[in-house]
Amino acid sequence: QQLIPYVLISDPEGEKFFVSKRTSGDARLQNKYALGFGGHINPEDGSLSVILSAMYRELNEEVDIELTEESDIKFIGYVRDLTSDTKDHLGFVFIVKAESVKIKEKDKLQGVWMTKKELVDNYFHFEGWSRYIIDYFYENSNL
Repeated sequence: QQLIPYVLISDPEGEKFFVSKRTSGDARLQNKYALGFGGHINPEDGSLSVILSAMYRELNEEVDIELTEESDIKFIGYVRDLTSDTKDHLGFVFIVKAESVKIKEKDKLQGVWMTKKELVDNYFHFEGWSRYIIDYFYENSNL
């Protein structure tokens, strides 16, 4: 089992989410939107609070982010896609609120803010985990 921290970034009001579109790299994710940012845990993430350490490292690798003053990291659940080629990945899903965000890995990703309606409108352009999370939000009246 591979544990993956997966962080959603919302605006301070919780009305928009910062999503990325992969422009190069992993072929199975190219030209797909991702609702979250994250990746594999690395040895340098340590052993104590390893998920949170990996989450912060991944955020710092992929985006320049200015968190809101009151931004707590909220754990909202797990995500796993047993139909994918990476069914051994288990995502730990978090949400943070940010004042501003910019993509760091411009050679691999493009970033854009999307309203909740735009998430639904672009549903089939998202990768699998993102669709599961959009489904969860929709079913729980959060979209």
